[in-house]
Amino acid sequence: MRHGKIVEAGRAREVLHNPQHPYTKGLLDALPSRSQPGQLLASSATEAAGRMDFTGLGGSAIGADPDAEFVKAVGVEKIFAPKAGFLRRLGIRAGLAKEPKPVHAVKSANVTIARGEILGLVGESGSGKSTLGRILCGIYPADAGTVTVGGQPVRSEKGKLGTRVQMIFQDPFASLDPRRTIFQSVAEGPIAHGFCTRQNAREYVNRWLRAVAFDPAMADRYPHQFSGGQRQRIAIARALALEPELIICDEAVSALDVSIQAQVIALLDSLRQRLGISFIFIAHDLGVVRDFADTVIVMKAGEIVEMGPTAQIFEAPREPYTKKLLASNLDPDPDVQAKRRAMGIYA
Repeated sequence: MRHGKIVEAGRAREVLHNPQHPYTKGLLDALPSRSQPGQLLASSATEAAGRMDFTGLGGSAIGADPDAEFVKAVGVEKIFAPKAGFLRRLGIRAGLAKEPKPVHAVKSANVTIARGEILGLVGESGSGKSTLGRILCGIYPADAGTVTVGGQPVRSEKGKLGTRVQMIFQDPFASLDPRRTIFQSVAEGPIAHGFCTRQNAREYVNRWLRAVAFDPAMADRYPHQFSGGQRQRIAIARALALEPELIICDEAVSALDVSIQAQVIALLDSLRQRLGISFIFIAHDLGVVRDFADTVIVMKAGEIVEMGPTAQIFEAPREPYTKKLLASNLDPDPDVQAKRRAMGIYA
């Protein structure tokens, strides 16, 4: 369907493998499986989003020296100890209930990311990938181990966070304050951290909105007045406005349809090339990770079970769990299915 009309209908195999309508072809072209690894997703179904304008943008990552260990996490551990409620505590005292078990969310994780690199972090729900991402961002303190970005701790001894690392969350509507305009949401951080003053905030914010192909003329509207794709662009602009050197995307495109997802992936890749920003891309969609990431880490039950270049992980996985994860990622392309069967992934 498009614009409320059915543009094509038929048996699933016929529509997916021999589409007739240009819009259907465009939607399928937006699937990562239809592109070569590392090739930017392009789709004739992608709605015009405007032109990205990088004029006047700054940031310490631009032109920075190469650093093979720009992000380094060593021996990171995280344990969550659930608190028992009132009734549970009464049951424990009476011997009728047990203390809630602690959850070992991340176990002895070692991660290294080069400057300008895109790391894909994958695993099933509950594998610890989002927790590890929040530790690398500094939102969660690690119970053990160290995390540095550019040689400096991601969290100060007093628990303060800097601006070098920013995060883009899965749901842009939930992460934007519904009572604030787009301008207010994007401007708050830069004003607080001295990237701009209240007097020149409008000009400063407009530059970053143009960088994500968002019309600054709409900056005085509220989040509910925009589509999911537009809200995610706003969330990206808000992160960029603090001029970070590392951005962590936690399922940042999973809530978007495939054509808008293609737009956002292309935008992030352009930002990496123009601004030198490193990315950690947390995702369930392995096809998107294959297309976007340079290196992949696979997590299971809090542990890193396999890591390596993207091509090696997808073409010659070593660990049974990685093969199982690839097998669970359904793909409409019969050529991809045949290739995976030949690799023994669907055995």
